[in-house]
Amino acid sequence: MNRQPTSFQQPFARLFTAPGCPHCLGVKRVLEQLLKEESIGELEIVDISQQPDLANELAIKSVPWLEMGPLTFLGEQSLQELRDWAIKLAEPEAMVDYYQKLLAGGELDVAEQMLQRNPATLSSLLSLIVRDELPMQVRIGTVALFEGVKEKARLQELIPEMSSRLGHQDYRIRVDIAYLLELSGSKKAIVPLKNLLQDENPEVREVAAEALQELTGLDG
Repeated sequence: MNRQPTSFQQPFARLFTAPGCPHCLGVKRVLEQLLKEESIGELEIVDISQQPDLANELAIKSVPWLEMGPLTFLGEQSLQELRDWAIKLAEPEAMVDYYQKLLAGGELDVAEQMLQRNPATLSSLLSLIVRDELPMQVRIGTVALFEGVKEKARLQELIPEMSSRLGHQDYRIRVDIAYLLELSGSKKAIVPLKNLLQDENPEVREVAAEALQELTGLDG
């Protein structure tokens, strides 16, 4: 059963454990402290040996595995770190910041799982990719997450927001957005892409032209 946060300030937390796990007890104690101080609103402990189907459904390969609100944490976590993220969930940019943390740490697989479980957070990735001075590793990881989206309708929902970002002063961001418009697979992306054919940067114009070639060949 999918749970939702009790509130932004008090997210629901679910910890997956297994017999013999050396770090699970420590994370459990941390979460019990957060529950006691009301940093989280509810705590559920799941033994994957008792519920293997649920573990398989969530692609859990190791424990401790924690979901706190929309966030996913693997391995041992400190009290202060989890407390900080529980509080930060009240902020609009919380998901954006957490995706950046995962990608900066090379945890693309965790970010992929989180996006699969919470597809509505795709808009957070769009907010991430337009951040100024974004590290290259994070930018590449963000694009990879967009490439992995199988439901094109979710990308198409973001076309208006993508289009609004095409005036960004950083040409690399305009390149990325042009590519994301192509990934949408929608003819609704054609008009904003045509506008990029007059862009001052040759790389932007090239990516836009390639995207248009792909999209104008679509049926319907």
